[in-house]
Amino acid sequence: MRKFLIIVLASIAVLSMNAQQKASGYPPLLGQAKIGLEEPKRETRIRDFSEMEETPTSDQKRNMVSRNSQDFGIIFTAPGEEQFYSVTSDGYYVYWSEILTGEYSGLTTINTDGKDVYIKNPLPRYKANTYVLGTKDDNKITVQLPQTIDAQRWTYVFEDYPEYSYDETDVYELNLMQRYYYEKDGVIYVDYATVTTDNFITYTIQEDGSIVLDLDGANYDENGSLVEYPEYILGVTYYTIDHLDGDKTTDPAWGFYGDWEQTYTISTLPDEVVSLPNHIEMESDWLLTSDEGSKSVSVGMLDDKIYIAGLSELVPDGVIYGVYDVESGQYIFPTAQNIGYYSEANEFIYIVGINSDNEFVDLIFDYDSDSKRLVSAQEQTMLENSYTDRIYYWESYHNPKFLYQTEEYTNANPANPIYNSYNTEYNAFKFTMPFTNINDYVIDTERIYYNVYANDQLYTFRADQGGFFNRFTYAYYDKEDTFTDITYAVYEYDYLYWYNNTLEISIPEEGIESVGVQVFYQGTDGILYRSDLVTGYMDGSYEITDGGSSGLHSLSDEKARGIVFYNLAGVRVDNPSNGLYIKRTIMSDGTVKTQKVVITQ
Repeated sequence: MRKFLIIVLASIAVLSMNAQQKASGYPPLLGQAKIGLEEPKRETRIRDFSEMEETPTSDQKRNMVSRNSQDFGIIFTAPGEEQFYSVTSDGYYVYWSEILTGEYSGLTTINTDGKDVYIKNPLPRYKANTYVLGTKDDNKITVQLPQTIDAQRWTYVFEDYPEYSYDETDVYELNLMQRYYYEKDGVIYVDYATVTTDNFITYTIQEDGSIVLDLDGANYDENGSLVEYPEYILGVTYYTIDHLDGDKTTDPAWGFYGDWEQTYTISTLPDEVVSLPNHIEMESDWLLTSDEGSKSVSVGMLDDKIYIAGLSELVPDGVIYGVYDVESGQYIFPTAQNIGYYSEANEFIYIVGINSDNEFVDLIFDYDSDSKRLVSAQEQTMLENSYTDRIYYWESYHNPKFLYQTEEYTNANPANPIYNSYNTEYNAFKFTMPFTNINDYVIDTERIYYNVYANDQLYTFRADQGGFFNRFTYAYYDKEDTFTDITYAVYEYDYLYWYNNTLEISIPEEGIESVGVQVFYQGTDGILYRSDLVTGYMDGSYEITDGGSSGLHSLSDEKARGIVFYNLAGVRVDNPSNGLYIKRTIMSDGTVKTQKVVITQ
């Protein structure tokens, strides 16, 4: 799961959350150096990443992992009285294949059961959502180590390439670790290994009730750079059990995460979580749509309030409410509604509204009682946010709408594909493929297929051109298969590359100057509905041709004469980067077509 820090509405910086080694594709290290080298007298660096051996990435192992507790003694639930704590820590963590240092702050829980103390996520950045057990004696909590906090089994069988098959369990343990140095190619590197004696840590309970772990504070210079590596850390080690090789086990290695300082402060719970009132009837045939996509939700009304459930995958039972304003005829949803606790990140999730200036605002919707539609009454974005006073969000919904789905609205032409850009590096034409129709309703992807046109001619892909497979079942297609009416399941890394709802199309033949896409939807009423044909060109321009009723296309003489981009504040942008923009296309006949587009590079 990713988290986002918004800077301006049209420019978003991405921050990673829940970075775990295997989930990010970091492979194990080779070997382990000896402890006890002398203090280095020249430049010292953290472990050399070139020592890593290449292993299959997490994408290849997706949906093939299972969580294991058997034989490892992992504590998933804790008895006793639960208390929320705000935790701050200083330590190592991994971000985009780099070992970094820095502070962390978040929320966690500690359970007390007599003298037994259970600490959830004892390394706050490594969120396994398991506990370690400690013993309280006076104002000390002692945790004997090692303790296993996570175990994940990764299994995949390549029938055609058995040498690439694997069945492995990675076991993650918490240990007290000590610094050591080793030399490679004239450079001194620092690493950590589990201590050989006295493998335990001790927390101190302060007079104010806070709990402190202080192993060996690192030294920073005035610029915040680390100048002396701490001697001891509370770190994660891991080893791998190879089930295809007689359960052979690798030597433990440092898993890149480790803290030298932690402080737990008793936390007061935030505002009350919104809940559904008794006796309310919820309808499940509703849909949340926005510029980012669509999802199913449930909606219910009681007196002057409307309740919406199922907004967030983080908190599936989360609920928000809006109040009907008689004077304006609108529903107003107060900002910063608490929808519940997200245990994976140890924090509460809030639904907030922001405007184009990133200011917190109430969410306001116009309501049409005949069609049962809630439509944004202002320029607004709804966020699944971590805070009530600043923007740090998990999901965003720009200009959201809530629509009641019926066959009357779903049996309609599919929304047009949106041409984004031409990727010169991969010779690929990039399209956004909406899963909605012209009424903004989500349509069943199993009833959708699309045609591709190369240089204005209907194109047929062949399975023998590459590794075509079903991206939902991961099954490869037979070499004799061909694809003209292409379903949304068909995937090929070089020619039909999907990323979320973005499709990059690359035609293997040379001399391709344009690629067009038309989408078809087989309605539940037996009618085949069609989008327009959208053709993209290498210079970034595009044209839209009426889809017609026959499925045959004669290309229009109406060409794009110029394209101009604006940000959401209405300011022209000559070189748009990643983000949401207003795209104005001036056609050869002088007409102007305007649409919102998402640009990704």
